[in-house]
Amino acid sequence: MTSLVQFRHLVEKIISDKFGIEANLPAVILQPAPKHVEADLCLPWAMSAAKVLRKNPAETAAALALEIAKAEGVEKAWATQGFVNVIFKTQVLKEFLRQLKYNRKDYGYLKLPHPPQEKILLEFVSANPTGPLHVASGRGASLGDSLVRIMRALGMHIPLSNIAIFFCKINSAHRTNRAVM
Repeated sequence: MTSLVQFRHLVEKIISDKFGIEANLPAVILQPAPKHVEADLCLPWAMSAAKVLRKNPAETAAALALEIAKAEGVEKAWATQGFVNVIFKTQVLKEFLRQLKYNRKDYGYLKLPHPPQEKILLEFVSANPTGPLHVASGRGASLGDSLVRIMRALGMHIPLSNIAIFFCKINSAHRTNRAVM
């Protein structure tokens, strides 16, 4: 196991083998363990799957923890109150850090298996170069820019708007009394 994505796929395989494949089962979410729990990861899957499986989440978590504990690279896995806590072997954690070091640009980004191929034009407010800057324009601009970055990280093609660049050139030229090209 060399990445958290591989570990998540391993957990998904264990779930499909142990509990059967059902379309309505919730996704596997890996999250950091709470501060009071000495573990590397926490899986709340059994809590969210309890209603669909019609089973006690504590029993589901215990069965899942037993299977995860057998996996290569896992030092310890146990269930607590419907959650599965996992501690990885030191070598696996070192490999996670090595992957982060050598794949900084792409590490941690979720790529959609089949992102939309068409260009997506996302229009959002930007600061008006001729008027006063206020909180609402700054909030809209930061939200819009964040959405563009998230969608690009997912593999979608979001072109850069030339309008914002043009406004910046006009504003810059106005301040220096130069013509805009």
